[in-house]
Amino acid sequence: MPMQRYARSARLAAVLAVLVIACAPGLAADAKPILLTSIGQSAEASMIKQLCVRGKIPYELNALAKAEELAGGDKQPRYSALVAVVGGSAKGLGAAGINKEQELERSVALLEKARSLRMSIIIMHVGGVERRGELSDAFIRAALPYAGHVILVEAGDQDGLFEQVLAGKKVPIAKVARISETLDPLRTALGL
Repeated sequence: MPMQRYARSARLAAVLAVLVIACAPGLAADAKPILLTSIGQSAEASMIKQLCVRGKIPYELNALAKAEELAGGDKQPRYSALVAVVGGSAKGLGAAGINKEQELERSVALLEKARSLRMSIIIMHVGGVERRGELSDAFIRAALPYAGHVILVEAGDQDGLFEQVLAGKKVPIAKVARISETLDPLRTALGL
């Protein structure tokens, strides 16, 4: 009799072990992804997408994400964080069929909604000095006040605009030399 109980317990333990191993990948898949979007419609959000793939960060890329898409039917955030990659592109705006004012309106509404949902907001500027200028600066100035974290390629802040806009705020700024170096600061900002 004790031997039968032992055999039954051993079988039960084996079955439970198999179930845990089989279900473990599904548990990670249930984690909320980040929402990766562009502010200014530059191509840099696609570059950050590639880093998310490499870093195994679950994401959803939507360059034209709207505020109403951030919450589900339960009014809870659908995403663990909003990662907004800022950089103005006239070509990108044209391809999206919108102008600068429409993009600013969409972006501010999105950032406002993310803030109201208490989502982590990470602002990235990775285009360097080439992605600065009047158009990009308008998007940078609009987005930075919402930032909980900022990650940027340091060549893109030679004039100190990021520190100027964030003056007096306790927002961590991670500066890196190249886009390829943004993965670690992104993982840190996401708490990974």
